[in-house]
Amino acid sequence: MRNKVPNILTIGRIAMMPVFAVLFWVEFPYHLLIAGLLYVVLDFTDIFDGVIARKLKCVSDFGRFWDPVADKIMMTVALVCMVARGICWTPWAGAVMTILMIGRDLAVNGLRMMAASKGKVMAADLGGKIKTWVINISVPIAVIGFQWVGVSDYFAFVVTNIGYAGWAAAVVVSWVSGILYFVRNKDVFAKEE
Repeated sequence: MRNKVPNILTIGRIAMMPVFAVLFWVEFPYHLLIAGLLYVVLDFTDIFDGVIARKLKCVSDFGRFWDPVADKIMMTVALVCMVARGICWTPWAGAVMTILMIGRDLAVNGLRMMAASKGKVMAADLGGKIKTWVINISVPIAVIGFQWVGVSDYFAFVVTNIGYAGWAAAVVVSWVSGILYFVRNKDVFAKEE
């Protein structure tokens, strides 16, 4: 059972995203604060599943595949909710940053599928991990900060802008790491003979 804990945490992260969305959208006192804190808890399960898998020597193909998928589901659900609610500098800025993040991930996933079809495994690189860490820190900061709009506008302004700046930084890191994935793996596009 212990060797299944990392996979259970990964599945749990995916399963909790509808809960995050409900907490995000169903208005009751401090609902955004609670949604943001849930996101933080889910971030920690992302850290712990890998640590536990390596410590118990139970790294699995399931985990290698589903852990980054869970990361992308978390990011996509959170960013779409934020854009739809207007949690960004402007609606178009949030939409553009979300499209850039999701587009980059789809392109890199396509590259990974091409590589896999040729028997090559593309591991996540540091840039992709940094992108995930930055967005996973920025999302709850922006969401929790937005909770305080109308209560403490100065606090909300400062905190949400820290979250937005992190989101913008994640877009830049995302695209730089995505371009580097393609450059480092250009052999995937080589013609087969």
